[in-house]
Amino acid sequence: MTVNATYHQADLPEYRGNPLIEALPPLMSREDVMLALSNFPEINENERELSNEVREQYVDRIDAFRCPQGTFFDCYKAIVRLLRTGYTTRNPLDIHTVRFLHYSVEGSLGEALGDGFHRPRAGTFSITGISGVGKSTMLEQVLGHFPQIIDHNVYQGHDLTPLRQVVWLKINCPPNSKARDLTEILLAAIDDALGLKRTAPPSRTGTLLRLIAQKIKSAFIGVLVIDEMQRLTRTNGDEQLINFLHDIVDTLGVPLVFCGNPEFEDKMRQRLRFARRAETAGFIRLNPLAYQTSDWQSFIKYLWRYQWTNVYTPLNDELNIKMHKLSKGNLAIAQRLFVTAQLKVIGTGNEVITPALLGLSESVLTSRADEFIQADALVYDEELPELSESGETVLPQKNNGKSFLKSREIRQKPVRRVHKSFTVTADLNRPQHEEFAEELNNYTAQTEAILAKKCEPVLFRALWQNKCRYSALEHYDRLCNDPSTET
Repeated sequence: MTVNATYHQADLPEYRGNPLIEALPPLMSREDVMLALSNFPEINENERELSNEVREQYVDRIDAFRCPQGTFFDCYKAIVRLLRTGYTTRNPLDIHTVRFLHYSVEGSLGEALGDGFHRPRAGTFSITGISGVGKSTMLEQVLGHFPQIIDHNVYQGHDLTPLRQVVWLKINCPPNSKARDLTEILLAAIDDALGLKRTAPPSRTGTLLRLIAQKIKSAFIGVLVIDEMQRLTRTNGDEQLINFLHDIVDTLGVPLVFCGNPEFEDKMRQRLRFARRAETAGFIRLNPLAYQTSDWQSFIKYLWRYQWTNVYTPLNDELNIKMHKLSKGNLAIAQRLFVTAQLKVIGTGNEVITPALLGLSESVLTSRADEFIQADALVYDEELPELSESGETVLPQKNNGKSFLKSREIRQKPVRRVHKSFTVTADLNRPQHEEFAEELNNYTAQTEAILAKKCEPVLFRALWQNKCRYSALEHYDRLCNDPSTET
């Protein structure tokens, strides 16, 4: 999204007079952030009366459903801090920034530029968590609040044309963790964001690095987000990549946001230098939501409204607990589970959502994935609430101080559940369509008669080989008990 700059006076004195900072959206309260980052698709009760095929298409709206959690606000605050502190030393009206843009930054940090020093103040922020907990979704929602491109014209009498500010840029870590591949991806992303023809990357690495450095400086990138950071390997490529990322922060002054699976967190622990720099502006570890948390209860409450079945099924404790047990608090899996359940039942005549239906909608591959199974240790720190005989939720009792240490030791051990195979015979909560019973019985009788005729040679051969009892002949009406009366 590209917008023309609208300037708002900054709150802090050190931010005032900087068009890059004052062109950013004003700060918002927690309530405004949660509202701005949410996405609740429209739903109309009249849509339940539409055809089965149309309602099945409406169910796909659930994929766009976004219910922000508390971590969304933490991520928003971190991005705001990164943008403002990173732009502090890159004021386009400052002589040091002008010299910084036009001269090479090769050399040590703090190299003298004219009559002063250019000291970048960029920070780094990291987000980790298993697949499906909402890392990329959270980042996309937060970044989407900010315009990606801001065109500057006149600021306090200064003509800034043709300054184009790239507020944020999001790319993926290359699969092979090579620094050159990352620079080529970044080079293409900058050109795409600015609407320019893609620049052909030079063959020589040194020339490419100088080119990408100049591109980054002139684009005034506010924050660079790198997703899929778990792709870092143990080869020499990742060392070069890490060094290049440090140069982006230390020399070019661009804040970084790292996003990856738990493997990335393990990688950071192996290197103190990388771990220290990866969380200078904060660190968020996203875990699946526990049942008792307000985030899960809010999520399931708003999600449950999106039903395109011919009858609305109210949410109760049994359905809530079933959804949490099947999804283990993983939001992406919970949404997919709800979609699958509705697609299974739409068009069957009785479209009530039951716990049995949710069980049948569980994804076979996802439920057997090791990463998903191990999520039990993260979610079920405490027992899941059970239902009493009256149908009310019974919350687990808290541990007292004496048993707290012992319970913590138990929790730290990884929990691995064994999924036993089972057969679902029928959903007893559903009527079995009695209006078709007579026709089905007649059809069954005709089928048995036809089958008996076709199986006659088989029956007699089995009788001859002593593999068949006379009761089988009697069952298929092929046994003559009274030759004097039967023909």
